[in-house]
Amino acid sequence: MQQATEANHLSVAEEQAFQLSQAAIKLDQARANRRKNPAAFVEALDHNLSVLTAIQTLRLWSSASTNAATLGSNVALLSTRLEFTKEYVNTLETGASKLTLADINEEGANLLALQTRQQLGISALSFAGQAEQAILQLFR
Repeated sequence: MQQATEANHLSVAEEQAFQLSQAAIKLDQARANRRKNPAAFVEALDHNLSVLTAIQTLRLWSSASTNAATLGSNVALLSTRLEFTKEYVNTLETGASKLTLADINEEGANLLALQTRQQLGISALSFAGQAEQAILQLFR
């Protein structure tokens, strides 16, 4: 595909050179005969101007086409980077959520362990108090 495009650009360049040389020949001929036929000289000038305008237009179109291709390539690259960034942010947010959940679960387990220790302490004190009462009753 690229070789065909290069061949097209080459043939366009060759066509431009051919038209420019023909226009120069006509202009030289008209310049030589400008006193005899001023209208032919003006016509040759007009023809040269139109050829140069056409060549400049082709160059501008070629440049615009190249710039459009570059822009399209850059848009595709930016789109890929944007997709990667979105996925990366999503992964980070998911990881942060899991860490927060893990911290909450750990704190919950620590709280349950402390509550269990507290209950065991209260039960131990209760048993100790009951044992004292039982010993005091033995002395009565």
